[in-house]
Amino acid sequence: MNIFEYPHIKDATKAVLRDLQYKKKSCVIAAMGIGKSAIAINAMLVYSNESILFCAPTHLILEQMQDYLKNMGYDVEHDFKNLQFYTYASLHSLIKKGNIPEFNLLICDEFHAIAKRKQYDSIKLLFTSEKNKRYLGLSATPILQWEYEIFYNEKDKLFKKRVNMASVLYDDSISYYYSIEDAFINDLFRLPIYNEFFVVSENTKTEAYKILKQARVENITEEMIESLAKYLDNEASFVSILKKYLEIKNTKILFYCRDFKDLLGKELLLKQLFPTLSLYKTSCRLSKNENRENVSEFRNNEFVGENSKVLLSIRQVTEGFHTDGAMQIVFSNKTKAYRDFLQKFGGGCSIGNPVSVKILDLGGNLTRICSLDFLNYRKNIEQKEKDSFKSEIFAKMKVGGNIVDLNKTIHQICENVFVSKREKTDFYYEKILSNYGTLKNPEEKYKDGTYLKDWYKEMMSIAHYELCLLKENANYKISEENMYIIETLAYIENYKTKKRTLTEEEKRNIYFEQAIKYQNLLPKNEEYRFTDGTYMASWYQKEKKKVQSLLNRMNKETNYFLSEKNFKLILWIHTLNVDLKNIWLQNWLGSQWEITESEKYRRWEKFSDEVVKDPTLLKTKKLCESIDAFYSLEEYCKGNEERTIKIAEQNYSFAMLELDSIQRHILKKK
Repeated sequence: MNIFEYPHIKDATKAVLRDLQYKKKSCVIAAMGIGKSAIAINAMLVYSNESILFCAPTHLILEQMQDYLKNMGYDVEHDFKNLQFYTYASLHSLIKKGNIPEFNLLICDEFHAIAKRKQYDSIKLLFTSEKNKRYLGLSATPILQWEYEIFYNEKDKLFKKRVNMASVLYDDSISYYYSIEDAFINDLFRLPIYNEFFVVSENTKTEAYKILKQARVENITEEMIESLAKYLDNEASFVSILKKYLEIKNTKILFYCRDFKDLLGKELLLKQLFPTLSLYKTSCRLSKNENRENVSEFRNNEFVGENSKVLLSIRQVTEGFHTDGAMQIVFSNKTKAYRDFLQKFGGGCSIGNPVSVKILDLGGNLTRICSLDFLNYRKNIEQKEKDSFKSEIFAKMKVGGNIVDLNKTIHQICENVFVSKREKTDFYYEKILSNYGTLKNPEEKYKDGTYLKDWYKEMMSIAHYELCLLKENANYKISEENMYIIETLAYIENYKTKKRTLTEEEKRNIYFEQAIKYQNLLPKNEEYRFTDGTYMASWYQKEKKKVQSLLNRMNKETNYFLSEKNFKLILWIHTLNVDLKNIWLQNWLGSQWEITESEKYRRWEKFSDEVVKDPTLLKTKKLCESIDAFYSLEEYCKGNEERTIKIAEQNYSFAMLELDSIQRHILKKK
């Protein structure tokens, strides 16, 4: 399929062009490899008669964009009035010298890369409020990561300020958002085959001792160390993993390294282990021509004797790089950040590629850093939500490596390990307090196999025995460990007895406050629970059913009278729904209301009424085009507002209650 024919490209283009026309600013946040270049090209073609600046972090991206245009049959010099290409570094250098280029449309690809302080300060000068200027930004970086740092002096002190680039540069005009989850669900990419590893970095015995110690094993024996060291030798050494998992036939391999020194070391190792591989490398230490030539040969050359091709790389040089076919991505080290991880992963993503990318993660990144679990497949598989289409998609992902087996091995080695009474008591106390006085999972075990619920019985037995001995003999001394157990039990009992029962009115006030803060009805979440442990979401559903039952009775029974208590409940849920509905509408329509309340919009609205009465007022083509544009905007705003209000009324149905008619049921009783 032609990339321009994909539905998401059409939707994104429509949204971008609309916002460029009316808001002058637009940004697209979409997963790597789904065709952001096609969206940019569509915008460039619409504004081809105006001056366009296309900017990107690397020459590679600029060359790719020019190649795309040439392949589509366009002549960059003749088919565009004035189309210029700059890297952010060259644009910064130009502006620094006072040469600010003229433009009508500024396109910033991978615009998160502007986030170098000096580059940002200069390029920000191009973002003005002039009417004839428009701005389009494209990035694969998630919204939560759009931050950079500014250092400045104020009263001789150094401050650090974090700023959201989408908010500052593009006025929050996020025209289109398309996540990597969406790309997998819509089958733009095949689900990857993910192999994740723990890699031994020192002498295996030393490493085995460290692992067992981190697992809080107190009585580590030589046999335990030997057993784990043997496993690490066979399953967790860098060389053994490469020999077992590296694809050496008919595959392109992106092999990411930490730095240039690491790259040279990995290059030497691969030559020794796999002499038939075709090796290429990119790095900021190499010249631009060398990098360009190596990337081109890696992407385009045929396999030599079916042997795989390897591109050893430091990510910065290959930003915006994509390739397809049989692909393997190797993370040879721990990666530092979510953004870095996604950009490295994205090098192997290409729209419509029928072959699953194979990941060889030797940094244990998904397990090591929770936020790097970019597919959330662990959570989805654990929850086993069969009714969720998304969960079914991710449950099909093939996962391998040695981390799960390593954890099982450690568990088997430590199965009969001694855990002190104090450790067990502390752990039990933490579990009780974190779940409002009860065990969330009574079947949970300690490392030695003891159930938490059984340990409580054991603590009670110890406390009863020791206190009986003390009662019989006033001089009897309770051991420090057993005294700690007795004191902890006292704290637990004190906590349980002092838990105050909330009144219904207090619960309503608490729920109201939290819902307004959350700006919606509260989800069933550990964060939103009353002090008695009740989920606020479950409590609200019960209150909702009560109100619905009362309303049904009033509709069916003409002589039914409400008590003051029940009327207060209806009044509360009505007020809550009204406030949440207003917040929801403000979030969805706030920016639109600003447009329709503007002086310019009101002038056009007044003029459009006059045109209806006297069409001869449209004397010029330009004026006619302007009022047509206004009619389109007016029609969009009114239609969008009507649709949004209908949704709000469905979501917050109790906001529509007629309180006057309900209140009459109380007055009749009086």
